[in-house]
Amino acid sequence: MSKLYVGSLPSDCNEASLRQLFQDHNLSCTTILVKRGGYAFVDCSDQSTADRAIDKLNAFRHNTAYYNIWEIQ
Repeated sequence: MSKLYVGSLPSDCNEASLRQLFQDHNLSCTTILVKRGGYAFVDCSDQSTADRAIDKLNAFRHNTAYYNIWEIQ
């Protein structure tokens, strides 16, 4: 399992909306933990999924914000 940090989330982002974003990009995640302060931790089912999530969603634009995504080692 690979864990990702997702930062620069909009204030209205919640687990359901982040899960939907991952599903919209055909990315399977097992756990999403959204924290106050505009960030979340996402567990991906495997390394390949984590790599694809970073490729597809890092610098992804939502309104005026850009998501930052990287792997936590």
